[in-house]
Amino acid sequence: MKVVILCAGYATRLYPKTLNTPKALLEYKGKRILEYLLKDLKHPFIHEIILVSNHRFYSQFLEYSKDKRIKVIDDGSTCPENRLGAIKDLLIGIKNIEEDTLIMACDNLLDFSLSSFIEYFYIDRISTIMYYKEDNEERLKRTGQAVLEGNKVIEFKEKPIQAISTNAVPPFYIFNQEDLKIIKGLNKAYDSLGSIIEEVVDRIELKAFLMLGKRLDLGNL
Repeated sequence: MKVVILCAGYATRLYPKTLNTPKALLEYKGKRILEYLLKDLKHPFIHEIILVSNHRFYSQFLEYSKDKRIKVIDDGSTCPENRLGAIKDLLIGIKNIEEDTLIMACDNLLDFSLSSFIEYFYIDRISTIMYYKEDNEERLKRTGQAVLEGNKVIEFKEKPIQAISTNAVPPFYIFNQEDLKIIKGLNKAYDSLGSIIEEVVDRIELKAFLMLGKRLDLGNL
């Protein structure tokens, strides 16, 4: 399995903190955000981590990734005005991948291990999303939502104005090798990672993993 972490955004909501430092390299409780993610990705099934950066912070990620299992890719963008968006960055990250892949954003931390998510996927290798129950309407508006039948995803909307479910879906997805080919065929400039699920939910089989703990969104750190 490979992992693709999207770190190419400019986090303008966090200015001035992120003018000269990427969000993933900001400190949270004494450690860089990316350190928390990498610690949780020490799983025997994972053999490579790919990090997609913008050009502005590419050198910082290269320096950080020394002696780590990270391949850093530069998406070429230089400012918020010419950013590519999450989907195009994802396509850059998965371009040369032909195996099962875990895709994730760089600003969500979990208080449980991703190992359980990975092992749930490998029960049957059906592409998998994570979800948790969210009853707060305002928080629901800021996340993807899935309608389920058992553990099967039958409908998905990314940040809908009108909620379709209380099953909130953070940006952690695993696609099997076959479904990854379908993802590679997408060609839209969405700026939200969950939009890929909305695009493919009617085209591929998806199952859902109920999170074993809580998720912390650091988008407004």
